[in-house]
Amino acid sequence: MSTTESYRSGHQKGSRLDGFHFDAAGNSIIFLVTKTNDIDALSLWDRVKECADLLHKCSPDMFAIVDTSTHQWRATFWNPDKTPEKVCINALRCVHPLAQLLLGQTSHTQSISIETHHCMFNCFIDSTGRAGTSMPCSSVFIDRVSDGDYIVDVGTPHRVRIVRNLVSDDISRLGYMWSEGRHPVNATFIKAEQDGISVRTFERGVGETGSCGSGALASYIVANREFVLKDVSPSQVPVHFRSGHVLFVSRHENQDSYCVAGEVNSAMHFFL
Repeated sequence: MSTTESYRSGHQKGSRLDGFHFDAAGNSIIFLVTKTNDIDALSLWDRVKECADLLHKCSPDMFAIVDTSTHQWRATFWNPDKTPEKVCINALRCVHPLAQLLLGQTSHTQSISIETHHCMFNCFIDSTGRAGTSMPCSSVFIDRVSDGDYIVDVGTPHRVRIVRNLVSDDISRLGYMWSEGRHPVNATFIKAEQDGISVRTFERGVGETGSCGSGALASYIVANREFVLKDVSPSQVPVHFRSGHVLFVSRHENQDSYCVAGEVNSAMHFFL
């Protein structure tokens, strides 16, 4: 029996939904686990927001629904302002820890595949204990807007700009303008460092966040195009956020997939 089958065959009873809160390197993620694809996601999100005690303990950056009604798990994502996202890489990094909680799985070698509206992701715990996810390189789209300015779509689009100063007032002004404008896009600003990349990301529907998995990946892609990352292991490039959180990005040995890994902590299990 596969791991997904073992969860489907038991655990959840009646209409009660399992909910989980994860801290994914400074990103607050709420998961709801369902056994049907016939759900009203926005009404569930409203029910979550009615849980005052829950929201007092965590201010969610992303709301994710995992459908376990078939052998192939599927995930959908929603911003706090109820706008949908095809992908949230920090949420996807939580899928393996989520499976461990649901299935009692302790193996670090077994990976979990999960379908999104963008592509299939593979979720895992790496050899250092970091929770990660990978996606096909072919699912990433890159467009150079101008010198040092790119649109990188990894399932959610980022406008990435290379800058010399990450703390200038212009960064905040542009970040909010791009992420809250008429056609909002995630705004990511990057600076090359001796030990990797420093990044600030302003997510549409959220604002500046403690870390951003898709922003880390978009930054890594642009950095490898625009400048050489000195004194950095080519196998894992650290991406530093202003909050102090770090994500590690790499391109898989077979050159077919990008990987993002980092810290994930399970903070709460609740029922809805």
